[in-house]
Amino acid sequence: MLALIPVLWACMRATPPSPAALETPVKVELTVPSRVASLDDLEIVATLHNPGPADARIRAVLLDLPSVVLEVRDAAMQPVPTGPPPVPPSLDGDDGQVLPAGGTWTRRYLGASLFGVMPEPGRYAIRFAFEDEWQGDMASPWVPFELD
Repeated sequence: MLALIPVLWACMRATPPSPAALETPVKVELTVPSRVASLDDLEIVATLHNPGPADARIRAVLLDLPSVVLEVRDAAMQPVPTGPPPVPPSLDGDDGQVLPAGGTWTRRYLGASLFGVMPEPGRYAIRFAFEDEWQGDMASPWVPFELD
């Protein structure tokens, strides 16, 4: 199943981002609780904002897949495995969705849906990182959290 991810990304990158999209990229802010007792308490909120003067087209169907859009690192900034990605949705005929100029979208993810196996207690960092065919790279800064 993991072999499907490179194919999915290759298909998505068929059209390069427009120069206008790269000049005023969509901004992403990620919020997480600083400390949680379990993955059930870990609610990750991604806020995507279009600060530009024009609408932004985004392959939004993939934004709801936490293992596709979220990256996790341990205290040494080494990658932490997440759960396996789901079967990719069909992108045939998907012209994306429009985030209007000045508009905001919010996506919520639960820690229990992100990880296949409970990580060890410790300090971690998480970020939103997604490469979109129209907007290019959309990424948030790393946000630390601690799992008890």
